[in-house]
Amino acid sequence: MAATDRVQFAVSVTPIEELTTAESGGEVTQIMWPGTGKSLGGSGYYDLTGGHENDIGYGGSGVPAYVTTGGAINADSTELRGLFIKHTGYLYSSATVLGAATTDNFSITVGSVLIADLGPGQAIFLPNDSGAANGLNCAAFTTTKSGSSEIAVEFLAIKL
Repeated sequence: MAATDRVQFAVSVTPIEELTTAESGGEVTQIMWPGTGKSLGGSGYYDLTGGHENDIGYGGSGVPAYVTTGGAINADSTELRGLFIKHTGYLYSSATVLGAATTDNFSITVGSVLIADLGPGQAIFLPNDSGAANGLNCAAFTTTKSGSSEIAVEFLAIKL
């Protein structure tokens, strides 16, 4: 069987609730939220016909090219097979060097729709398993800083 290039992804969510009771002497206890009663998660992969050597954000170098908040993730409007966006937890210094640590958030919008607000270390991945044309492109995703800080954003855009 021939090897196939592919993208693997996973996501996990565990809702947590804090309880304070008189019986515990006011001590806070964390429990899994009874609304779900469990962690939620999923994972998958999809094949990349022709390989995934064509991307934006890494360019095959193994080193991210950081971008700053305050505009489009990238000017490229090519349809993508997947888009990964991460808050590095650091301020932007240059495309190759991180600045000082930060606790500021940044938001991600597509058009006028807010799709995520990321804190330090948080990330999202948007897969396009079928490779269908769908408007998933770097130019459509803009980031907005929460204060005056320019936050370093790591991203990987896997092109069709």
